[in-house]
Amino acid sequence: MSVSNTSSSSQPQPVKITRSQWSQMLEALVAEHHVIGPKTEGSHYIFDHVTERQQIALVHDRTQCPLRSIFMPAELIGPDQAVQIPPDKQLILLGLHPCDVRALAAMDRYLIDEAQCRPYAELRKRTLVIGYNCLPDEQCHCRGPWNQFAAPDFDLTFTDIGFECVVRVGSEAGDKLLKQFGFAQPLSDSSSEVLWAMNFQCMDKMMYHLRESRTEKALQQHEPAELIRELIPACADIPETFDVCPTNFPPAAGESPEQLIEANLHPLSSCIEDDLLEEIRRCYGEVLGRYKVAACVGCGRCLAACPDSIAVPFVFLLKRVAEQATQAAKAT
Repeated sequence: MSVSNTSSSSQPQPVKITRSQWSQMLEALVAEHHVIGPKTEGSHYIFDHVTERQQIALVHDRTQCPLRSIFMPAELIGPDQAVQIPPDKQLILLGLHPCDVRALAAMDRYLIDEAQCRPYAELRKRTLVIGYNCLPDEQCHCRGPWNQFAAPDFDLTFTDIGFECVVRVGSEAGDKLLKQFGFAQPLSDSSSEVLWAMNFQCMDKMMYHLRESRTEKALQQHEPAELIRELIPACADIPETFDVCPTNFPPAAGESPEQLIEANLHPLSSCIEDDLLEEIRRCYGEVLGRYKVAACVGCGRCLAACPDSIAVPFVFLLKRVAEQATQAAKAT
């Protein structure tokens, strides 16, 4: 696959291209490759096949349709729902934010390393990940790396600094693609100052939202069991928030629904009483038996999708508690 494991400290220095050159690159990518990127759909954004440059909406906050909905092979979600990628074209994932890439990495671990899903692995080998800068909002709970400047799992990242775009190369495949166009120029001192000012702005906004997050505050002030007991009766529409989560994967390793439920609840067993685990199983077993629930990437989709506008949806709290429990177990 094309995702790089290179650490950020060994990545080459950023370069720059003009906005006109960036537009030319987008035109060429859409014409030559199978591009999936952010598009508008009503008042929302979705990840979808891009056939014209004008369809690309790189100002998106988060997409309502995560990559999971597009990247799953037909053997998992059925031929009617699977997206058909032409076998003779490279797949370009355009406009991804760091949370999207972490979700993609979670899919890689589950579908390639654990489930050994060959169709998925073959598609990932011809996939190029192109990131684009984002500014966190109140629904983001990304806990790092806070932006693409520090994230090694992009092949290329583009940061719009107003009068030009700064480009970070993250892999050999990304470097090869950028060199095909011959646009890249060294970053000037003034451009570098703007870039790092945007970097710190992004980090400051993210840290502010984390400090003000009701979930993070609640987890610091209350026991997980207390919070979960409060939310269980409130989150009647939990399937809607689970379905948009990018790290909930259909079973690919042959697990039965009951096996999935037990696997999903296991990380909670160290910090939640048995009677509460049974209550979660009773109320939400149908959902937990459909998905392999992985760690939260902080994208905020569940917060945005919650039909009751609950500030701390149960799905978000459940994943955060499970994540904390897993980290604590690894530390001991």
